[in-house]
Amino acid sequence: MDSMPLPAVLLAGGKARDALTEAGGVCHKALLPVAGRPMVTHVAAALAACEAIGKIYLAGPPEVAAVLPDLAHLGDAETFMGNVMAGVAACTGAPYCLFITCDIPFVTPPMLADFVTQATRRAVDLVYPILALARCEERFPGMRRTSLRVREGCFTGGNAMVVRPAFLARNVPLLESTFAARKQPLRLAGMVGWDLVFRALLSPVLPGLLPLSLLEERVGRLVGGRVAALEIPYPEIGADIDKPEDLAGIG
Repeated sequence: MDSMPLPAVLLAGGKARDALTEAGGVCHKALLPVAGRPMVTHVAAALAACEAIGKIYLAGPPEVAAVLPDLAHLGDAETFMGNVMAGVAACTGAPYCLFITCDIPFVTPPMLADFVTQATRRAVDLVYPILALARCEERFPGMRRTSLRVREGCFTGGNAMVVRPAFLARNVPLLESTFAARKQPLRLAGMVGWDLVFRALLSPVLPGLLPLSLLEERVGRLVGGRVAALEIPYPEIGADIDKPEDLAGIG
């Protein structure tokens, strides 16, 4: 490591009951059993053993906090953005922090250390990991992933991000409006630009129309900061247990 360890926020909130938790027989997604113990504990253990990570905060309900009593508990705002902003408040003063979800139990300390080290070297406001779809399908053939083909290849996203807390804190309204629009295609298209939408639609046959640099510029404009997509070789950072079928064969 060539910098101070980053604080990390482990996001473990969300719906108490859905199809996934029903299939797993638990009250919260974070508590799904993987290799004989709650899924969230695998991610917490990877964070705790990572030299690049300092203090770890948990954003989740009391039932999840009970299995991780050594972590600083932020409570559960019951919304994604609410938990993110609670993490921002906890990490105030740190130059960067890591946000990571509770549903990637295969992640390891060296993977996290490499991602964090590369991300902080980018010296931007937000770094988001992307992974080659082919590598993900080879490592986890049973998991279906949303992907996008761009000039540089076909990628899927990871379940972590390295950000400047000060950047998130000063852009709360903009970030909230962007997050609220994520499931409203027309509204989101208007925010990123219709030309980008058309490029994305044509990218499967004309991938040269959509370079990563253009996506970074538009997303940065959308959230009010400098954004970088960082290609990493670790499918485990994107292998989230998200659907009942993902539980098959994981133990």
